[in-house]
Amino acid sequence: MNRHPLQPSNCRQEFADFLQRLANGADFDTEEWSSFVVAHYHDEALEEIRRMTARMGCGYMDEKLDSEAGRELLRTWADRLRSTGPAAV
Repeated sequence: MNRHPLQPSNCRQEFADFLQRLANGADFDTEEWSSFVVAHYHDEALEEIRRMTARMGCGYMDEKLDSEAGRELLRTWADRLRSTGPAAV
């Protein structure tokens, strides 16, 4: 998948869309994972969700990417990103 670097104004929405795709069980490749999860963000709240997503993906959380609990958590994070401003997540 060819992706352009995330633009600051789109970071939250694009990351939320990525989380929603993960929650829906969509396949992703290493390039997509890297473009969202390996990248770091200046938005502290987005960065915290990124870190939690990375921990989940690496198996450091009780919830797993392919579990119902993990998918529900990904949906919750996506909703937070879509419904709050940069300082409120």
